[in-house]
Amino acid sequence: MKPAPSSTSRPLSYAATAIVVIALIMGVGPGVLLVNRPTMFLGLPLLYFWGIGWYFVICGVAIICYFFIWRGDQDIADKEERP
Repeated sequence: MKPAPSSTSRPLSYAATAIVVIALIMGVGPGVLLVNRPTMFLGLPLLYFWGIGWYFVICGVAIICYFFIWRGDQDIADKEERP
């Protein structure tokens, strides 16, 4: 049986979901039209820098979710399996 998520991680889960959806829309969706011009930024075309930036946002959200949301579920499951 899967343990119920704690009430403290629920708002963080909603925020993480919202950030990932926004990052997907802005990174590879219509948000690309905001930066699709031949401008260089830190030696990269602005469009590449835009995509890489949103990729790091999604990676950051995944790391935060691992440490604060998903990690607790695994610890609870490990405790239930022990005799």
